[in-house]
Amino acid sequence: MSRPIVVTRAAALRNPATRGRLIVAVACLVALTAACSSVPAPAVKVPEGRQFIPMVPDSIDDVGLAPSLAVDGEGLPNISYFGFAAQLEEGDIPVARPVGSPFLQTEDGGEGGGAVLLANLTTEQIWNRGAIAQPRESPGGVPVPFGPAAEPSLASLTPSSAKGTDIAIAGTDIHTTWTADTGVWYGLGPSFEIEAVEETREAGAPSIVTNGSGAPTVAYTVAGARPEVRVAERVGERWKVTPVTTLSACGEGCPPATHVALLGEELLVVVADPLSGELIAAQRQGDTWATEVVATDVTGGASLATAGDSATISFYTGSGLEVMTGGFGSWSRVTSLGSGTGAGASTEGASPSSGVAVDEAGTVWVSWEDGEGIHLASGADGEELEEVELPDTTGGVTPTVAITEDGSSVYLAWYDTVNADLRLGTYAEIPDLLIAAPSPPPQPAAPPAGGGDCGQDGEIVLAIVALNTAFDPTCLIGPAGEPFMVTFENQDAGIPHNFEILPEPGGEVLAATEVKPGIYTDELDVSALDEGNYYFQCVVHPEPMNGTLAVIAGGGGGGGNGGGG
Repeated sequence: MSRPIVVTRAAALRNPATRGRLIVAVACLVALTAACSSVPAPAVKVPEGRQFIPMVPDSIDDVGLAPSLAVDGEGLPNISYFGFAAQLEEGDIPVARPVGSPFLQTEDGGEGGGAVLLANLTTEQIWNRGAIAQPRESPGGVPVPFGPAAEPSLASLTPSSAKGTDIAIAGTDIHTTWTADTGVWYGLGPSFEIEAVEETREAGAPSIVTNGSGAPTVAYTVAGARPEVRVAERVGERWKVTPVTTLSACGEGCPPATHVALLGEELLVVVADPLSGELIAAQRQGDTWATEVVATDVTGGASLATAGDSATISFYTGSGLEVMTGGFGSWSRVTSLGSGTGAGASTEGASPSSGVAVDEAGTVWVSWEDGEGIHLASGADGEELEEVELPDTTGGVTPTVAITEDGSSVYLAWYDTVNADLRLGTYAEIPDLLIAAPSPPPQPAAPPAGGGDCGQDGEIVLAIVALNTAFDPTCLIGPAGEPFMVTFENQDAGIPHNFEILPEPGGEVLAATEVKPGIYTDELDVSALDEGNYYFQCVVHPEPMNGTLAVIAGGGGGGGNGGGG
């Protein structure tokens, strides 16, 4: 006789490989339990299907310029970007940077300067915000995440000279590159060491890729009478720089961004010539580089992604965003998105960008900007792309997209020109979403399931706040033997949370609010419970957000205003 396999919702959330399948089984088990048990078990109102959840990973000062995305081995997003001190109007009060934040200016606090920043989502679902390079040393005893290198030349960095960043992850190594007014740079982390790839006064946004052994290659274009596309490969302790091709004379939008990827085992470089309007692809063949024109009438914003022996390129033309797929010598058009001059129009007057990513099944994801906001579309191999509805992207520019190998989670990053913030949106099934607020200050550990001293004073506490991906308080007290109501306030703007009560971690849900992004207040009606200690959590962030509900005899007063944060 076979035994039924019981899978808890907590187990499903903690196992990325099985979340999609287990959540269906869990829903069935909860329904069956509700029918057979005397304990009420209201249904949890979790949105069905894929959801796009936007958030703000970094918002202090002017941060998020020229973002680039990569997904690590845990399926979590890592974002490189530039940051600058906020330009305040008269009467504005500057926002203090928390202790441990990257330094954006030199020690004397002079005008100008910036930093190359990095934010990633940890397995604890907390945003870790640090830096790759900053214009000064960190003071002793004040560690900055990722151990950024001090680079004095960043004191002259400005938003106009910060051309672009790119990031690639190989194992535990984080490879980054960026262009500043002093040249093209490279950083290797997670505890960063940096060096100049090539010193030059003017180069376009760079791109980086690593080969099977983890060795990096950087591609970029240097300004000149005939701008030159170059590839720099790491050989031992130095960079070997090789010319790839030359472009037309520099004009508006020059030097352009350059993109590099591995197509099979060979390097493929793509660049849009801003003067001739040609989209040029170059592939190394032995010791030389062969080039070809992929498309004409291109206005810029090229992006490149590869999967196996197939490449996908997105770029702007006068009629919208175009997407082509294929390989060197054989390209075919997939679709055209957007229309006219709207697609590719930048609200900042800078060169617009697009983004493209391909998962292991061949599904293509593209992102673009149109002067009003950010857009995202996808389609299976050979099919027309369908646009995804994106809320809250007004004023967004420079979108970049990355995806987990299995396609379960799509990450979209951009710069918010209205609020000068770094933004990130995740498109996935709600149980798959790994979403968090910016790194909170250290929080006291949540009480164990046994409850500790929770409820000893006998005072009813039924109001709770979610802020910085933490609950306050972590001890609630309700009356035994009668219904009561919990007031739940989500103060994390744009971050989805919920509040749910279980008999123990991983147990059956007894009562729960709907999962949705803040800011809002919900009131949860809880049926009468027996005296004892219960467990509560946020289903999206169960590790940092949990606590104890002590149900006590003689408490009385089942309202939701007895304390809280």
